[in-house]
Amino acid sequence: MGEPASPAREGLKVKENRPLFLQWLKQEYGSVEDLNEAWRAYLGEKVVEAWEDALGAADREAVATMTGVENARNNYGAMRDLKRFFADREVTRARVVAEVYGELDPEHPVGVGSHQMFMNQPSMGWDTGEWARQADFFTTSIHLSWHFESVKGEVDLPVYLQSRMTRDALKGSMTSAFETTGGAVHFSGGYGNHMDVGLMRRLCFSYLAAGNQTMALWSWNHRPGGWKQGEYGMTGLSGEIMPWAKEAGHISKLMQEFASELWEEEGEVDVGLVESWDSDAILLNEPRNHQLTSDVKTLYGLHDGTKALHRRALIGAGRSLTENQVGFEYLTPAELKVGIGGCYRTLFLPFHRAVDPTLLEQLRVHVESGGRLVVDAQFAFCDHHGRIFPRGKESALTELFGAWTEVVHDGRTGGPTLGGEPIPGYHADLSVTDAEVISRFDDGRAMVTRKSYGKGQALLCAFEPSTTCLWGKNPSIGTWLADLLRGTLPEWKCSLPLTFRRKKKGADHFFVINPGPSTQAQLHLPVGSEALVDLMSGEEIPLDAGRAHLRVPGSSGMWLRSQRG
Repeated sequence: MGEPASPAREGLKVKENRPLFLQWLKQEYGSVEDLNEAWRAYLGEKVVEAWEDALGAADREAVATMTGVENARNNYGAMRDLKRFFADREVTRARVVAEVYGELDPEHPVGVGSHQMFMNQPSMGWDTGEWARQADFFTTSIHLSWHFESVKGEVDLPVYLQSRMTRDALKGSMTSAFETTGGAVHFSGGYGNHMDVGLMRRLCFSYLAAGNQTMALWSWNHRPGGWKQGEYGMTGLSGEIMPWAKEAGHISKLMQEFASELWEEEGEVDVGLVESWDSDAILLNEPRNHQLTSDVKTLYGLHDGTKALHRRALIGAGRSLTENQVGFEYLTPAELKVGIGGCYRTLFLPFHRAVDPTLLEQLRVHVESGGRLVVDAQFAFCDHHGRIFPRGKESALTELFGAWTEVVHDGRTGGPTLGGEPIPGYHADLSVTDAEVISRFDDGRAMVTRKSYGKGQALLCAFEPSTTCLWGKNPSIGTWLADLLRGTLPEWKCSLPLTFRRKKKGADHFFVINPGPSTQAQLHLPVGSEALVDLMSGEEIPLDAGRAHLRVPGSSGMWLRSQRG
């Protein structure tokens, strides 16, 4: 199966969706009374009188609006559930198809694919995390021309992040950057790109560094006519095999040679970066914000507006951790609920605006068991149906953090500073009970609180460090965030930020990616490293007290293998 369908685009306009949605609601809630309890925003409000009324509450076009405020009477809970219905339906379709194939041909693995990993998933009726887990392997499209609007066409860091999201969606199984840029593009996409040996090397290294076992390039021959004509090819317009195709072939041979090491790696992860489907869904219902409609001009508006805020936070957090060489994985609340949280010393939940109250118990267990929990100013602003999350001294938030966000501010008209520099984005006034304030803004207000209990700690930040890191304009905050989240002291480091380690007992593989000009770099290896080889050239690189002096080619990269005793 390829990419999921996009049923949410049509919504309840499709008549067949109406009885299916009502059936889903009855299975979820059981009674009209329980449905009203889930959907009401105001005390005593009755949203529906009968099941059929739910269709009007969930249909954006059927809901009355107030002049000047587009979504003033939208029912957030109803609209969230409509998106959840479509996502569940797609996930069920994948599971059923996989089961049918399994009955007919048990030896044949079944895969599913996806794309637009930086985009609000519920807007399309998707839940990529659940979709990926319905099959034996998972693939994504990572095209430079199509999937990078939210980062203004930037290449290297976002390619790695999407590769990481691909691998992490189906942990422990085979994943693939399945449909990646094979050649030059100048018209048929949101962004064009050149292609040469160095860029092909950087792309392939990102897919491998993230932990994907395979890759597939689109395409071998260029398109002969029509839309996309003459683009994407590993061959030239005459059919000649281009140098970047030969480079991909060279890398593929090394992949085969070291397949067992790359597959059977040991983990090197400090931070679990938690995604939030519910936050994406609730943000779809929020009114427009003029500040968020002009900073990214995107194809079809897929990546702009209020709906993009949580995905932007995931990108910014990934940038902070990647550029400061902190190992991390993306994961979902569903994975936390089955106990995966213990694999990470620190859990970071960026811009988790909408939170299912049942998640708090999993987070509390993580802290009591010795983990660290870090959230920002937006955490649990509302529940997963769009109602303000309870606050106060006796609230579940206070039990977890010893503090709560009393007010969230938009910093456009004024906000705090840190070291004389303004803090952009949103920030919060914190009410603190039994937490300690470990850092403050310049004006003395609490910036980060910490509550210690059990064997761990829960930290609450009064601003949004991850969103601030989205485009790399605030590297000092990126470093601050990485240091806050970092668990253990690093075993290695490299002076080039886009350097990645894949660890196996007895050997390390390092991927060094350099988008800039040719440069010198210092690589400090883990204790016990005995030899370092440049796999692309076959040359051995001498070590000086565990340190290697690298000359990294410009607009290219290096694949290094280190033997350990």
